[in-house]
Amino acid sequence: MKRISVFVGSLSLATGGLFVVAAGASSLHVVATSRATGQYAVAETSGQVLKPSKIEEVVSSKPELSGLVQWTVGCNKGNKVIPSKRYKKTVKFPAVVHVKFAASSSTCVVAANVQIDGSGKVTIALESSR
Repeated sequence: MKRISVFVGSLSLATGGLFVVAAGASSLHVVATSRATGQYAVAETSGQVLKPSKIEEVVSSKPELSGLVQWTVGCNKGNKVIPSKRYKKTVKFPAVVHVKFAASSSTCVVAANVQIDGSGKVTIALESSR
C-alpha cells in the first residue's frame, strides 16, 4: 500500500473555512466535512467547537475499504491553552472515531484527514454535540 503522510496542520489557523458550533443539547451536528476520490485519496477537514461535550469523526468510503484517520485537537479552558495532541488510527469503513479532549474545554479546534487504502471515494465529517 502506498501511504501518504499528511501533516494535519497548525491549530492556529485563520478562521476562514472553519465552522463554529456551540455545544449544549445531546444531538450531534456536522461541524465540517470533506470528500476525495481516487487512488489512495486523502480528504482533509477542520473545525472549531464551542463548549464541546462530544466530538466525533465519521468516515466512510465507496467501496467499503480500510484506511488511516489522523487528527490533531487543541483546546482552551477559559484563558488557559491546553497543548494540542496528535492521534492516528487505522479503521475499516464506515467508522466513527471518538475525539478525546479535556473535560470542561471552552473551545476545541480539530484538524483531521483520512486516506483510503485503495481506489474509491472517501468522506470525513466532524460532528459535535450542541
